[in-house]
Amino acid sequence: MELKIIKQEENPLLHRKTITYQVEGHSATPSHQESLEKISALTGKEKDSIRIKKIQQPYGSPNATIEANVYDKPEYLKKYEVEEKKNEAKE
Repeated sequence: MELKIIKQEENPLLHRKTITYQVEGHSATPSHQESLEKISALTGKEKDSIRIKKIQQPYGSPNATIEANVYDKPEYLKKYEVEEKKNEAKE
C-alpha cells in the first residue's frame, strides 16, 4: 500500500495537521488499522496521536482517499477530539 499526500493543512491553534492521502493500487478498501500503521510510519508520530476521519474508495476504483488528523501529542487528541459513542445492545 503506497500513500501519497494530496493536501496538508496546518492548524497550530489545535496542535494538529489535517492530511489527505491517496492510496494507489489497492484493490480493496484499506483497513483502519493498516492505514493507521502506514500514517504513523510516514509522519513519525505515535498511533495514539492520529485520528482517521474518513476512508473512502469509489466503487470500482483501485484508488482510495484517507483523511486524518495528526496531533503533536496524544494529549491534544484526547483534548480536542470527540469520543465516538458505541451503541449498547438493548435488552
